[in-house]
Amino acid sequence: MIRKIATLIIKIRILILAVILVLTGFWVYKLKDLNLEQDLSDIIPPNHPYTQVDKKFFEIFGGSNLVAIAMKVKQGEITDYENLAKVYRITEGLDGIPDIVMYRIVSIASQKMRLIEVTYDPNFPDLPTIENTGFFSIVQDILREKDENRRLSFRKNAILNNPAVLGTFVSKDLKGTVILCDFWGDKRYKEIYSGIKKLVEQEQDENTSFYLGGRPILLGYLAEYMRGMVSLFGAGVLTILILLLIMFRGWRGIVLPFVAGLITIIWVLGCVAFFKIRMDMMSITVPFLIFAILVGHSVQILNRYYEEVLRERDNKIAAINTIEAIAIPGLGAILTDMLGFLCLALYPFRIIRGMALMGSIGILLTFLFVTIMFPCILSLLPLPSSRELDRVERPGAIVKAIAAGTQSVIGKRFRYVVFITGLIIMVIFGFGARKIVVGDPQEGSPYFFQDSKYNQDEYVLNHEFLGTNPLYILFETKKRFGIESVRLATYIDQFSARLKQLPEVRYVSSYVDILKSLNFYWYEMKPEYFCIPNTDTGIGLYLYSYVQSVEPEVTRPYFDVAQQWVNIQVIIKDHQTATIDKVLNFIKQDVETIGKPSVGDICNIYVAGGIIANYASIIEEIKGKSNYILLLITIADLIFCIIVFRSITIAILILFPLFIGVLVTNGIMGYLNIGLFLYTIPIASLGMGLGVDYAIYTTSRWTEEYKKRGNRDEALKAMTYGAGKAVMFTAFSVALGAFVLIFSGLRFQVIMGALLGIVILIDMLGALFVLPAVFGVFRVKRFSSK
Repeated sequence: MIRKIATLIIKIRILILAVILVLTGFWVYKLKDLNLEQDLSDIIPPNHPYTQVDKKFFEIFGGSNLVAIAMKVKQGEITDYENLAKVYRITEGLDGIPDIVMYRIVSIASQKMRLIEVTYDPNFPDLPTIENTGFFSIVQDILREKDENRRLSFRKNAILNNPAVLGTFVSKDLKGTVILCDFWGDKRYKEIYSGIKKLVEQEQDENTSFYLGGRPILLGYLAEYMRGMVSLFGAGVLTILILLLIMFRGWRGIVLPFVAGLITIIWVLGCVAFFKIRMDMMSITVPFLIFAILVGHSVQILNRYYEEVLRERDNKIAAINTIEAIAIPGLGAILTDMLGFLCLALYPFRIIRGMALMGSIGILLTFLFVTIMFPCILSLLPLPSSRELDRVERPGAIVKAIAAGTQSVIGKRFRYVVFITGLIIMVIFGFGARKIVVGDPQEGSPYFFQDSKYNQDEYVLNHEFLGTNPLYILFETKKRFGIESVRLATYIDQFSARLKQLPEVRYVSSYVDILKSLNFYWYEMKPEYFCIPNTDTGIGLYLYSYVQSVEPEVTRPYFDVAQQWVNIQVIIKDHQTATIDKVLNFIKQDVETIGKPSVGDICNIYVAGGIIANYASIIEEIKGKSNYILLLITIADLIFCIIVFRSITIAILILFPLFIGVLVTNGIMGYLNIGLFLYTIPIASLGMGLGVDYAIYTTSRWTEEYKKRGNRDEALKAMTYGAGKAVMFTAFSVALGAFVLIFSGLRFQVIMGALLGIVILIDMLGALFVLPAVFGVFRVKRFSSK
C-alpha cells in the first residue's frame, strides 16, 4: 500500500511541486497581515475566577494597568522648588499620554491628592468649614508665586503631617517620591512607554534619577529586546547550515533543507496571518524551532536517499524506496512531535495556545515537505556523483565512535552499567525535581535578568516606594448607596489594619481613608476623631460633602457613582509564589471567617483582581494541569509506539530514556531555583514529543536491519551508520535551534532555550546508547543475539 502511494507521489511530482509553489506565493502575500503586537493579557487564563474579578474591577473602577514612576534626588529635598517643578511637569505631562486614566494619576502634584483643612467664618465661629484642595492647585500656586511660606506650609501639612503620604508616596528622608498612573489598556504600550520615557528623560540630570515599572513599561522593554531576535535567528540558521555542510559536504545537503525550511516558515507565518493568530514573545521562537526540526527530518530523508541511490543507481526508484522506508516511522515521529505542541493547548493561556497552534501547523507542514516534497525534488535532480556518495557513505570519526559505543552498551557487562547509571541519574535529579516551585522564584519580572534595567528599577520601586504589584478586593452592596454603612466601613477598616500587619504588604487604601480623614478634620484634627463616623447617616453626609467638593473622577478609584461598589487596594512587595500564597490565603480566610459573618448579609465580597491575582491565576492553572498534561503525552507516546512497533514491551522501554531527559531538566530547574512558569511548562511536553522521534527512528531502523541480517550486532552497526548518524545530526540541529536563545537578552528565552536544548541532547543519547542497553537488559526478543 505504502509502495503504491510512494509510486503515485513520484509519478505526479511536477504537479505536487507546482501546487506547493503557487501556495507559497499566496502565503508570501498574506505575510503583510502578520500581527506582531504584544498583549500581556494573553498570559492570563480568561475563565479563571480571579480574571472575572479583574474584569469587573476594570469595568467599575477603570484601569488595571498600573505604572509607577519613582524620582530620587541626591541633594536637597523633593519639596524644593526645582524638584517639585519636575514632579509637577511630569504629572501634567501624563495627561498627554494615550489611554491615560486621568483620575488615577496620583502624585504630590496631582489633583487626586487632597489637602483637607478646617476654616472658620468670623461670623459663624462655631461652624467649621472643610476646605478640600487638590495638591495640583497648591503646587501650581507655589511654583508660580515662589511663595516660601506656602511651600513650607505644604511641606509640613501635606507631607510631614500626612501619614497617607509620608512613607508611601514620599520617602521619609524627603529625597524620593513616586507618581502612580493607570491606563485603560496596554494595546498602545509603545506610545505609552515612549511617552513616559520622554517625560522622565527631559527631567533627568546629575542630581535626579528616575525608575519606571508597570505592565506598559514591561511591554515597552520587551519590544526593544524583540528587535534583536531576527539577527539572533539569522545566526542560528547559519550555524545549522554549517552543521549540514559538515555532514553532507555537498550543495544538495545544504540547499534543499534550507529551501524546505524557508518554505515551511513562510507557510507557518502565512497561516498565522490568515487565521489572525497574534505572534508574541513565546510563539516568535516557534518558526525557528520548526526550521531546526525540519532540517533534522531532512537529514533522515537525505541520508536514506543516499543509501538507496548506492543500491539502485536510479533516482526515481531511490526516491520511491525512501518514501516507503521513511513513511511509517516518519509519520509516527511527526505525530509525536505535533502531540508535544498540541498538548500545550490544554493550558488555558492564549500565549501558550498560540505557540501550540503554530507548532502543530509547522510540524504537519514538515511532514508534507520532508516526506513528500523532498523525494519529489530529489527524483528530478541528477544522480549524486560518486565523489558525493563516497563522502556520505564513509563514516566519520564521530560516527565510528558512536557505533563502537552502541556495540559496547549491548554487551552483557555494560548494558547493566548503563541501565543502573540511568536509574541513579533519575534518582539524583528526581530529588531536584521535588524542589521545583510553581511560579517564578525571582523577585523581579520573570522576563528579564535581575541586573536588567527594568528589574533594577522595579527593585527600587518595590523596596523604597509602594511598588508595582497591586491586588484588589471588591465589595458589592445589595442596594444603591449601600456603602453608607457603619458595619461595612468598620469591617473594611479592621480588615485593612490586619492586612497592614503582614510584612508582605506595602500599602492598603479604601474609601474608609476618606471617611476617617473627613471626621478627623471636622473635629479640629483631634487624634481621637481619626475614626469612622458612628452612624450610617454620618457616613452619608461625609460622602455627600466629599463628592460635591471634588471632580467626579476623583472618587471613582474608591467607589462607583451609585455608591454600591467599593474596593480595597493592596500593594504587596513582590509576586513570588510564597508571597502571593500567604497574602491571598490570609485574605480568603479573613473573608470567610470574619467578613461574611459580619457583612455577608449586606454585600458580596470578591477576591481578587489586579496583577497579583493574575499571577495567582496562572500559578493555580499550572499546578492543576502540568502533571495531567505530562501523563497525557506519556500515554499518547506509548500508544504511538505500540502502533508503530506492534509491541507493548518496546513501547514501554522507549519511555525510559525519555523519563531520564524530563527528570534531568526538572532536576536542573529544582537545583537552580528555576520555577515552573509559562516559559518552562513547554519543556517537558516538547521534550517528550520531540525526543521520542529519535527512539522511533533508531528502533525502526534496527528492526529493519535485523530482519535483513539476522544478527543483532551487525544490525545495530548498520543502524548507527544510517539512522543513528542522522539522529545525531537531527538532535544537534534542533538543540542548536534551542541553544541559540541563550544569546537572547530575555531571561525566559535563555532558560527555555537552554533547558529544551539539554532535554533534546539527552533524548538523543538515550536513543543511541541507553535504549539498546535497556533492550538488552530486558532481553527483547526482536533484538536477541544470534
